[in-house]
Formats: sequence, structure tokens, C-alpha cells
Amino acid sequence: MEDQQPKPNAFIRGSRNKII
Repeated sequence: MEDQQPKPNAFIRGSRNKII
């Protein structure tokens, strides 16, 4: 997991999973 360079795809995916 890269915290220094967050990716838009990964961010959206993680956000959606957390929200749901």
C-alpha cells in the first residue's frame, strides 16, 4: 500500500467500501 502516492482508483475503491 502506497501512502506517499495515493491513487485515484484505489482511493475511490477504498472510500466506497468504507462508506457502504
